[in-house]
This record gives sequence, C-alpha cells and structure tokens, in this order.
Amino acid sequence: MRTLSRVAGLLLTAALPLAAAAALPAEQTPVSINPEFPEHAKYSAVGGPLGNLAMIEAPEQIILHRWRPIT
Repeated sequence: MRTLSRVAGLLLTAALPLAAAAALPAEQTPVSINPEFPEHAKYSAVGGPLGNLAMIEAPEQIILHRWRPIT
C-alpha cells in the first residue's frame, strides 16, 4: 500500500506542470462592483480580530470594541 501511495504521489507531481501550462480561455469576464459595496465598505474593518468585534458609529468617529469572554 505504501508503494502505491508513493507511485500515485509521483504521478501527481509529474502531472502538475502539465496542468499549469494549459491555455486559458480567450473569453474575458469584465470587472464589476456591486453598487451597494461602497456604502458597505464605509462600515468595514480590515485587519482586526477574527470575532467578537462591535462597530459603533458615533458623531465624531467610529468606535471598535472587542468583546472578551470572562474567564
């Protein structure tokens, strides 16, 4: 079984460069942006913690608050 896994791995490794050299389709998809995105982006935070984050819109600023569990 171990020999079969090694052979399969070698075949996959040999096939990957061939798949990468495949031609791309000539058809191009135009880039578009959802009209609601600019409004949504005003309330997006990038680079913060992955969870438990609240965003509060105050008159002078936006406040980010990270909720932490009580341990």
